[in-house]
Amino acid sequence: MISFISPDGEEREERWPSVAAFLAWARVQRAAYPFTAYEQDEDGDWVVVEKGRTSGLGPASGS
Repeated sequence: MISFISPDGEEREERWPSVAAFLAWARVQRAAYPFTAYEQDEDGDWVVVEKGRTSGLGPASGS
């Protein structure tokens, strides 16, 4: 599960197969997203595994 804030200020929670997949998507979007990634532990509790902000830099359109 990844919680992030979109450029328009909306807080979103989405399931992603991995943090790497989310970061790859964010790179294509070319927007900076503050995010927190969670995984469920053996008790079913959500535990923070990574926090950060995407760079907002990605491949230029039409390249």
